[in-house]
Amino acid sequence: MTQPMSGDAPFPMKRVRFVSILESEPGMVLALPVTRVHEHRPFHLPAGVTLTAEVLAQVRSHHVNCLAIEVQEVRSLHSIGEDLVREDARIDAVFARLDRQDPVVAKLRAAVMEYRLCFN
Repeated sequence: MTQPMSGDAPFPMKRVRFVSILESEPGMVLALPVTRVHEHRPFHLPAGVTLTAEVLAQVRSHHVNCLAIEVQEVRSLHSIGEDLVREDARIDAVFARLDRQDPVVAKLRAAVMEYRLCFN
């Protein structure tokens, strides 16, 4: 594998975006598995499946409302770093009045930061 050029995002770097079933379209790739039981019928699609019209019809028939879709990262490493610093400051502002030493607060803050890193 070739090394990324300085400042480019590592290849392949993907993010996750949640889309409603109405926004989904053929060609999108599932970032997370879909598991559902509807009317005693189990339904499962693993992560990495490329959506087709037929797959989307199956998803709709099982009343799945939302899908986690892979999104290719297009930002540079520098831009990603700036976004991380900005997100960290925003989360600090939200948690400013809480005791950062409290294990529950620390876990919640870490979970919020992980969400912001992965899903935005």
